[in-house]
Amino acid sequence: MEVVLRAVLPVLLLACAAACARPPPPAAAPAAEMPAPAQHRLGTILAIRPLAPGSAEYIVRADSGATIVVVQPDTERLAVGERVRLHEQGRTRVTRAR
Repeated sequence: MEVVLRAVLPVLLLACAAACARPPPPAAAPAAEMPAPAQHRLGTILAIRPLAPGSAEYIVRADSGATIVVVQPDTERLAVGERVRLHEQGRTRVTRAR
């Protein structure tokens, strides 16, 4: 019995110590899965073309000189010549510059 106890006791102690160990921290998400930080630029609406009921196509001249076309619901009732903020995170959205 003493021989069996000497053989089993170290294994039991090792198993108990392993059970008390902290689990490894979760792995960080790969860069491809992390959303890009939102980019905000200012611009001016050059033209608006109504599309399906409740949506519109906005042609915006960014302050950098780039021309950007955005299609989105017409919830803010924006007008030609109005200053807007371009929210670029995956999709580009246009909102009234405040």
